[in-house]
Amino acid sequence: MRQISKFFIAAVVAASVVSCDLLNPKDPDDNPSNNDPPSITISINGQAGANVTIEEGAAVNLSINYSAPAGFTQIDMKQENGNNLAGFPKSDFDNSGSYQYQGTIPANLLPVGINRFTTKVTDKNNKSDEKTMTITVNKKGNPIHTWANKTLGSLAHASTAGSSFSSSDGNVYSIANAKTNSAKVDLIYSNGATYPFALVAPNLPAIGPLPENSTNRVETWATINATKLAKLSSVTVAEFDGCTDDKLIDEKVTSATVSANNVTNLTANNIVGFITAGGKKGLIKVISTDTSSSANQSITITVKVQK
Repeated sequence: MRQISKFFIAAVVAASVVSCDLLNPKDPDDNPSNNDPPSITISINGQAGANVTIEEGAAVNLSINYSAPAGFTQIDMKQENGNNLAGFPKSDFDNSGSYQYQGTIPANLLPVGINRFTTKVTDKNNKSDEKTMTITVNKKGNPIHTWANKTLGSLAHASTAGSSFSSSDGNVYSIANAKTNSAKVDLIYSNGATYPFALVAPNLPAIGPLPENSTNRVETWATINATKLAKLSSVTVAEFDGCTDDKLIDEKVTSATVSANNVTNLTANNIVGFITAGGKKGLIKVISTDTSSSANQSITITVKVQK
């Protein structure tokens, strides 16, 4: 009899539990995990993280995972100026609590410099997470001419090498050919008392009467270019040697850093910046100077200049 009573009591308790569950069903939102805050995980161009550096003209590919255990209300993605990216804000979601965005920020929204984009997720509990993506865009280098190991003789001496250099075609011109091609001549080498071991602009007044007693002297040329020059201690030999486009040139050679009409006392591994009369910028590395004889007063240079 006691055993029957025990079974009866157990049955009554079980029935009570079932009836309570039926009368008070559990709310899915009562799941403790649904109180977890939303989160954002970012990958740019296949690399985890919110910071990337690219070159001018490139787009970036985004893969962003959003999590909102309580359910999504809205996802935003904006430029620093407050403008929404295409497709945002987004407010239509399934009930999975997760969403992956895959898309592209086009190059026209990524000017040279630092660009910031902010994305924010808000859940049904009005909780949110926000991340900022920083995309640094470096200027794309333009092509350059490289004129290697060009030897110029001194205009002030009876040198065997021509003294005039054209950065547009890389030619070293004798005095007669320089006069004929005066519009091309950007630099002249002279090694004299006033301007020793010097690269000078054709419009330097002291160079005008040279070569003395010559019908081809500089002051008789049809075009006398006003090239600007300066030694640049801010550019290393290694940087010069590694220069394959005009990014370094454009950064270091400016009207503020290069403004004289001559540079003197040049020695091996000096770096000289110059700006032609036509506005082209360039760098010169001095390879060597030669003073072995009156006929061999020369300088050998390598020139890198914008096309």
